[in-house]
Amino acid sequence: MNRIAFSFLLGLFGTLSAPFFVNAQSILGDVGSTLVIQVTPENIAPGQMTVAEITSYSRDFGTANIAWSVDGKIVASGTGLTTTSIPAGALGSQKKVAVAAQFPDGSVLSGSTTLTPSVVSLVWEAETYTPPWYRGKALASPGSTVRASAEAWFIRKDGSRIPNDQIVFSWKRNGSFLSAQSGTGKNSITVPAPQLHADDSLSVTASVSDGSFEGDAIVVIPSASVRPVLYPTSPTGGVSYISAIGESAAVVDSETTVVAELYFASIKNRNDPAIRYQWSVNGESTRPEAESSKLTIALTNSGAVTAKIGLTIEHIANILQAATRTWVLQLDSRGIPSTAADPFTSSTP
Repeated sequence: MNRIAFSFLLGLFGTLSAPFFVNAQSILGDVGSTLVIQVTPENIAPGQMTVAEITSYSRDFGTANIAWSVDGKIVASGTGLTTTSIPAGALGSQKKVAVAAQFPDGSVLSGSTTLTPSVVSLVWEAETYTPPWYRGKALASPGSTVRASAEAWFIRKDGSRIPNDQIVFSWKRNGSFLSAQSGTGKNSITVPAPQLHADDSLSVTASVSDGSFEGDAIVVIPSASVRPVLYPTSPTGGVSYISAIGESAAVVDSETTVVAELYFASIKNRNDPAIRYQWSVNGESTRPEAESSKLTIALTNSGAVTAKIGLTIEHIANILQAATRTWVLQLDSRGIPSTAADPFTSSTP
């Protein structure tokens, strides 16, 4: 009887039932050999179900009696049981997973690993314009840039969190390693926006030097087009952002002023000099003014008249940031007397 081997198995799993190790008295050598446990997924989230597996090219596990334990308690056993499912614990917890395999010749192989859940979050936002009240994400238009930031929640058993300046962040864009932007404490990054009509993937792996913690995250960054959106102004002259003007709208007035907001352009505000506005009303270009993001239409004839507003915008430094849109406004002058053959006067105030 190999009492060392038998004692080892008892110490690993506690008191074992007789059916499991039938020939425990004839266990021989190989106790020092190690099984490698592969855990899927490699980076574990709190509470996530994991799969632990042992493989070997030199031994046949199909006839081996195999037992799995978690923190010293047997959770699964059986002949050829090379895999088992184990739920991860809460953030900051650790579970020791151990396995032992007894073969028909009496030899025993064993191994262990530790399940340490972690959380890595990854957020991104494009360096493009949105109105100050806009609560959504700034999307990435061609030629713009994207800022991304990662947070690693690596919690030790004592409840303390490992700070970012002790964590190595490894970044990849579309699968290519970004060596210059990776390293210890480098949890933020700036990358070019995706090309037109394309999506980019951005991933980060966070780890500590001793290998005790590792986690990853990935995001898909879609390409967006610059989008002009039209808003009415209030009687006091302010912009009414409650509701944008749709493709067609009715205006019960003889004069109206509209404002264009350029979502997702590489500008600081809607009147940025990097943007050129070209307005038209019923096919006729309007004269440009200083605040070219606004257009005023004044109705000179009585009755209801349809105005087709066209807007083309261009970025002077980025030809990919260009857009054209049209809107149809139905203006009703409510009996304003006719003073000219042309029903409109238009300008950009």
